[in-house]
Amino acid sequence: MTGVQTCALPILARFTRSAMLAFFAIGLVTSINLYTQWVDITDSVNPTSDEALETFAKILNTINILVIGYTVSQLIPIALNMAEKSKLEDIMKKSLGINVISNVCGVMPHTIRTWEKRYKIFSPDRSEGGQRLYSEDDLVKAKLIVSLLKQGHSISTLASQSLQDLRSLLITEDKDSFHSNKMLTSVSTKKLLQHLENFNIDLIASEMQLIRMSIGAKEFIFEIVLPVMHETERMVAKKKYSVTQEHIISTIIRYQLGQINLANVGPNIDRFALATPEGNMHELPILIADIICHVNGVSTCYLGASHPAVCLSEAVNVLKCKTVVLGVTSSDRWDFEKNIISYLKSMDKYLNSKVIIILGGGIERSEERRVGKECRSRWSPYH
Repeated sequence: MTGVQTCALPILARFTRSAMLAFFAIGLVTSINLYTQWVDITDSVNPTSDEALETFAKILNTINILVIGYTVSQLIPIALNMAEKSKLEDIMKKSLGINVISNVCGVMPHTIRTWEKRYKIFSPDRSEGGQRLYSEDDLVKAKLIVSLLKQGHSISTLASQSLQDLRSLLITEDKDSFHSNKMLTSVSTKKLLQHLENFNIDLIASEMQLIRMSIGAKEFIFEIVLPVMHETERMVAKKKYSVTQEHIISTIIRYQLGQINLANVGPNIDRFALATPEGNMHELPILIADIICHVNGVSTCYLGASHPAVCLSEAVNVLKCKTVVLGVTSSDRWDFEKNIISYLKSMDKYLNSKVIIILGGGIERSEERRVGKECRSRWSPYH
C-alpha cells in the first residue's frame, strides 16, 4: 500500500461516518414525516388533529433542513482536507530537483531536459518558482537509462520502455553479458576471419550484423571490430590475406558502424568535431571515435574526411567546438611525418579561439613496411 493510500484512509473513514450519520437522521425524519402525511390523508375526520399533524410535519421538515445543513457543513471541510492532503502527498512524491538527478546519475541537466522534451521520458511537476520536480521513480528510471546507454542501447529505443521493462532489460544483460559476450566475441571473431579467408562476403555481412545487434556498441567496437581489423592487417603483412580482403572487411565494418544509432545529446558547449586532414581518406578511426563519444554522453559534430585546414578551421569557429579529433592515419597517399605539422599550423592561423586537437589513427601496412619498426613503436593502428 502506498503512502497516499495510507494517509487517505482515516480521512475517508471520517467522511463516511459523518455522511452515514447524516443520511440516517435524514431518513428517520423523512420516514416520520411520510407517516404523518399518510395518517393525515387516511384520517381527515378531526380538524384539530389535522392542524396538529400539519404543524408536526412542518417541524419535521425544519429538522430535515437543519440536519442537511449541518451535514453539508461537516462534509465540506473533510472533503477539502482530503483534497489538500492528496495534493500535498503528490508534491512530496515529486520533490527531487534536476540537480539531484544530474548528480546521482552523472548526466548533465541539459541532457535530462532533452530526454524530457524530445523523448517524453519524464513528466515533472513544477514548483511555485517554476523549477522541475522529479519523483523517486524518475530518479530510478534515469539511473537505469544511463546504465543501458553505456551498454550501447539508443535513447530512442529506451524512451518508450516502462520502469519494469528497463529493470528487466538491465538484469538480463548484466546476467548474460560477461559469459555470453566473451564466448560470442571470441567465437565470432574466428568465424569472421574464416569467412574472410574464403571470400564469403554475404556470410561476413550477416554474421557481423547479428553480432552488432546482440551486444552493445562499445563491446562491438572493442571485442569485434578492432580485433578483426588488427588480425586482418597482420595477415596482410604476412601476405596470407590480400589487400582486397582487407578492403572487404573494412567496407562491411564501416557499414555496420553506420547502423549504430546512439543519441547525440551531450551539451553543445562541449561538442567534439571529428574530421581528417585534406588528402586523408581514412574515415574509419573517426567514425569509431564518434560512436565512443556518444556511448560516453559526449556530443559530436561528425564532419567526415579530407578537409582543407582553412575550411575545417572555419567550420570549428562557426560550430564553436572546443575539441577537434583528427584522424591522421598515415599511408602512401598521406604522410603523417611530412604533413601534420604544416596542417596544424595552417589551422592555427584561422581558428578564432583556443582549441584542443586530438590526433589519432594508425598506419597502413604498406606504409608501415616502408617506415619500419621505429614508426610502429610510436603509432599503433587505431590508437
